[in-house]
Amino acid sequence: MVLYLVGLGLGDADDVTVKGLKVIQSSKKVYLEGYTSVLGVDKAKLEKEFQVAGIEVLFRHDVEDDQRTDEILDEASTSDVSFLVVGDPFGATTHTDLALRASKKGVPCQVIHNASILNAVGCCGLQLYSFGKTVSIPWWTDTWRPKSFMTEIVSNFSRGCHTLCLLDIKVKEISEENLARGRTGVFEPPRFMSVAIASQQILEAMDSAEDMLPVEQLCVALTRVGQPSQTIVTGTLKELSQCDLGPPLHSLVIPGHLHPMEKEFLDHFSCSVSPVFPDMSWLFGFKSSPPDIDPNAILPQPPAGAGGMPPKPPPPPKKTDMEAYRFDSAALERAANAAKELERSSHAKEALDLAKLQEVTRQEEQRAKMKEYEAAIEQFKVEAKRVEAEEKRKTINEETKANQHRAQYQDQLARKRYEDQLIQQQRMQEENLRKQEESVAKQEAMRRATLEHEMDLRAKNEAKRVESEMKAKAKMERENQDLTLERIRLKAQEKRQTILDSIKTASAVMGTGMQTFLSDWDKIIAAAGGVSLIALGVYSAKHGTSILGRYIEARVGKPSLVRETSRLTLTDLVQNPVQAARKFMTKPGDALSGVVLAPTLEERLRDIAIATRNTKKNVGMYRNVLMHGPPGTGKSLFAKKLALHSGMDYAILTGGDIAPMGREGVTAIHKVFDWANTSRKGLLLFVDEADAFLRKRSSEFISEDLRAALNAFLFRTGDQSNKFMLVLASNTPEQFDWAVNDRLDEIVEFNIPGLEERERLVRLYFDKFVLQPAMEGKRRLKLAENMDYGALCSRVAQKAQGLSGREIAKLGVAWQASAYASEDGILTEEMIMERVEDAVKQHAQKVDWQSEEEKREYKSLSYRSSPLFTPAVEAETTPAAHHHPGPHGSSSIPSSKSKTAPSEKSSKKPE
Repeated sequence: MVLYLVGLGLGDADDVTVKGLKVIQSSKKVYLEGYTSVLGVDKAKLEKEFQVAGIEVLFRHDVEDDQRTDEILDEASTSDVSFLVVGDPFGATTHTDLALRASKKGVPCQVIHNASILNAVGCCGLQLYSFGKTVSIPWWTDTWRPKSFMTEIVSNFSRGCHTLCLLDIKVKEISEENLARGRTGVFEPPRFMSVAIASQQILEAMDSAEDMLPVEQLCVALTRVGQPSQTIVTGTLKELSQCDLGPPLHSLVIPGHLHPMEKEFLDHFSCSVSPVFPDMSWLFGFKSSPPDIDPNAILPQPPAGAGGMPPKPPPPPKKTDMEAYRFDSAALERAANAAKELERSSHAKEALDLAKLQEVTRQEEQRAKMKEYEAAIEQFKVEAKRVEAEEKRKTINEETKANQHRAQYQDQLARKRYEDQLIQQQRMQEENLRKQEESVAKQEAMRRATLEHEMDLRAKNEAKRVESEMKAKAKMERENQDLTLERIRLKAQEKRQTILDSIKTASAVMGTGMQTFLSDWDKIIAAAGGVSLIALGVYSAKHGTSILGRYIEARVGKPSLVRETSRLTLTDLVQNPVQAARKFMTKPGDALSGVVLAPTLEERLRDIAIATRNTKKNVGMYRNVLMHGPPGTGKSLFAKKLALHSGMDYAILTGGDIAPMGREGVTAIHKVFDWANTSRKGLLLFVDEADAFLRKRSSEFISEDLRAALNAFLFRTGDQSNKFMLVLASNTPEQFDWAVNDRLDEIVEFNIPGLEERERLVRLYFDKFVLQPAMEGKRRLKLAENMDYGALCSRVAQKAQGLSGREIAKLGVAWQASAYASEDGILTEEMIMERVEDAVKQHAQKVDWQSEEEKREYKSLSYRSSPLFTPAVEAETTPAAHHHPGPHGSSSIPSSKSKTAPSEKSSKKPE
């Protein structure tokens, strides 16, 4: 149930599109619009080509009649209806109105476009984007001769645009006489305006200066575009007004500014070459040369009423000017002879009576015809009143629409006027503000100029005053020079006498005092003892304060390089007394309590812990240990556990803090070792990221300050110590200096956890971050029903291949955050696996970044246990210790079936 507006193109039935042909053949009813244009074939051939029957031709009064249009739309609401249009469906406004009516009635409307004269006009060589507004040229009558089309033509021409002129078509038109006689079924023969008539009307319309075109303006005539007999001719309006270009349809183009390519193209169609040029296939490459055409040939005219031009009557014989003034007397002579013969006849009276009777009969017939005419006139008046009433109704509707449009337009104008007023007010305000700013600026400039002028005047007056005073003072001094010199002389003499008297008095007093002091030995001894005691007190206070400060720093405080320590400081006792009390109450425990490692690694670390504890008990020499491996594998955790197990204090340093200290780094390192030697329990000194300042001196470019700090470190660690144990941690131990490696007694490698370790770690953190908060019920965290925790943890462990212990711990936090971010607080398996996927992708990206960084620094970083670095089989990798930096400590899960010890692998690496 669709109304299809199908374009048929410009030629014949073969120009319809494949889509349009399918629509036509599938439609229940097909209409052909036949008044805006004509097709090159008749309806019978169209039905034969389209294989449809019953195509109904509609004319203007059919399409523009509301009742007939409603019938078509009613048919389209129940079945598919095709409305065929020559050219493109929207080439005429009536078709747009039909689509609007269909939309208002809720009938679906689909348009199938085709070529029309609006785009096919490009065949003459003129560029389509250079065309201006299209105009229509109507037929002129004796009483109606519109010239409005000239305004648009001249407007386009002034802008350099081409103008396409569509020529009028009269199909099924009723003449005024037939309309007056009530002959509504009698139509005039079809008329199609030719290029010659259009050219004549344009020449006659150019009667004013503003509607003038150049006399020699080149124009283009197009006939039967898209048909085999297509014709294109160029020439002036005067030349085209004398050309007969054959059957319709005709179009006229008045070019504007011509591009050189357009001009070259139009030169092929000049009427001076061939007034009739129907075959243009040679120009577009279909033939090698133009056909031979007789310029004087005249195309055949179509028959009347068959969609072509009406047949032309034979031209009347031409008369000379004198023949119009001649009188033919032969008729009068014949009438006189007939009257004479009638008088001589014996039946003259009967003939006269008969003539009278015939005249009476003719008069009666004339009266009857007059009555018929009067009845027809009355009928015409009735019809005219009906038409007038219909026109009034339409006029009222149009006036209503016009009033609505006018009201809308006035409203738009009022709004625009208000907006313009606002803009104008804003501009006026801005202008006033600008003027005020300019005025203030001018006033400020004038004020500054006034102040500067006043200051100049004051300066000049002050200079003149000073000059006058100086001149007066100089004149007075010159006049009183003798008095002045005498006064100065007297003052100098008095001052000299005063100084001499003062010296004499001081010398006498000091001499008397020294004589008295030297003559009394008790005073001499007391003075010497007092000076000695003062010197001793100052020296003792200075050095005692220094010694006391170092003692307090060593016993109570901590060095600046130490980030974390288990030794109690005065600050800890004041700020956190509860934690300080807990440290006092902490008892030594197992080094691997709460930490589960692979059996081989656990055994080795337990040996180190037992040896360290026994060394402390027996006051032996501690051994230095290096722990290396990827980040987050438990190196720092084990160092703390080792210190607690052995009953030692621990202190954590980071290698990155030494380089920024510059020259102070050496002093800071000595303070750390001095502080370590003061520990009564023994100190486990853990240096994290030790490769930051313990680099090779031979191959690395390090600063002199860092080199001095390294030398100080080597000096303090050259011998075994019973006061402190050195534990180094690094991700790249190959960067260590050879002297640093020489001071290491144990090397332990921590690797990425294997499959079993990952599964147990996942279970641990799933229980810690998900199950326990969900069971407490205090947090916004719930688990989805029917969740198989065991199978889910196994899947996560297999998916999390290559992740370190710290990354797995972060996964637990991510699951908890996902539940908090959800709407209902329920954690599902999909959410868990989605976080795992994200963690694996992020880990892979981090590995890529790390690899690129290592390549730029010419370093090698490879951990054989990580499947992301080497294609080793999971069963052959070494399980590693896992570290989780939790808020209350850390835990690890061991794995079994390990075949190779980490120490054996690490021993194969070159130093």
